[in-house]
Amino acid sequence: MEALLLIISFLLHIITLTIIFQLFKQRSQPNHDTQTEEMIALLETYLQEVKEENDRLQKVIQENEQKADPIPKEKVRSASLQDVDNSSEENESSYTPPIPEEEDYVEASLQSRILQLHHAGKTKTEIAKELDCGKTEVELIIKLYAKNEE
Repeated sequence: MEALLLIISFLLHIITLTIIFQLFKQRSQPNHDTQTEEMIALLETYLQEVKEENDRLQKVIQENEQKADPIPKEKVRSASLQDVDNSSEENESSYTPPIPEEEDYVEASLQSRILQLHHAGKTKTEIAKELDCGKTEVELIIKLYAKNEE
């Protein structure tokens, strides 16, 4: 008898849990749909506001164009051509090219001078005497350059 009551209780618990799970599942889905609908409604509202703002801006621009005195296109063209001619004459007469004060001087680095003399066929001692640097420094630079070439 107790076994029968335990089986019935177990079945009722399983049924109750499945019903709770189904209710929870249904409740979460409409929430997602309502959020999507709310976002769509919000975006449509913003879009409508932007359209209204554009319409107001177009009206203001049209009103300003109507208030302004129209200038014939021929007068605008002739005035602009005269301005261009006058400005080019002024620029040609008042322009003086800059006079360079000093010429640029480029000096090669110690490493490049050592390598140039080495490629010219001079010995390490001759290079060191000519450039007034140490013989070991010359040897080191030549070795480093030889390693980089490989």
